[in-house]
Amino acid sequence: MSYQEYLNGHYILNFVASFMFVLTRSFEPLCWILYDANDDGQCTYDWRDTEILMFTGIVLMMKNRRWKPLSNKEYISNFFIFAKTTNILLFMRHDVRYGILYILFCLVLFIGFPEPSYKGPDKIKFFRGQALDEELYHNPEKIMLVEFYAAWSPPCTRFSGTFANLSLKYSNDFFEFGKLDVTRYEKIAEKYSVNHSVTSKALPTLILFVNGKESMRRPQINAKGTAIPYIFNEENIIRDFELNEIYNKTKLKLAKVETKKSS
Repeated sequence: MSYQEYLNGHYILNFVASFMFVLTRSFEPLCWILYDANDDGQCTYDWRDTEILMFTGIVLMMKNRRWKPLSNKEYISNFFIFAKTTNILLFMRHDVRYGILYILFCLVLFIGFPEPSYKGPDKIKFFRGQALDEELYHNPEKIMLVEFYAAWSPPCTRFSGTFANLSLKYSNDFFEFGKLDVTRYEKIAEKYSVNHSVTSKALPTLILFVNGKESMRRPQINAKGTAIPYIFNEENIIRDFELNEIYNKTKLKLAKVETKKSS
């Protein structure tokens, strides 16, 4: 992945925010203005600051084992969350006002500098209103892989590039890739049992339609109605949705149709 993808306001400002306490606590004269200096008049951490920073580092290392299959952007996003939570704790223990100001700063970053979405090429059909139902009804011979997404969801934003790359590799006239915005078309999302609330753990949801009907979905929903965690990387999707098999099957079907047309 090219480093240029990270040279934007979202990553740069969140990186600064992740080390905001360290920056203000370590360098003169900020540390003298904002915090009490030690007996020697030096900018140093007290034992409680050190304890919190060490605890966060240990938690990050333990979580790292669980994050192994994730993409670089997901690693970075998780790091930002942990780092900013740690900053809030550190600022709050020194002065509640610092903590409140830092939280407001993080809210401004969240609203004003969201994670950049994919802007490259794709072969994806965006469905509006009843268009998905009509497509499935009138063209049941097509196999369709549809992503139900929300523009405000960071996991959906991070997945957009992966889904676009898959569409470029595998789509053809008999195997199409589509997307539907669950925020704009809530009734369609409800029809396909996709939770579109702001607390949803089921976004994005990928559904494979074969012969006009649902054949498979990820994440799956357990008996309690809770989404089972799923890692949306290219390797998992190719394997679980059998994209290579579908592509070869539809490519053969397309070749037969073209042969009939030419004869």
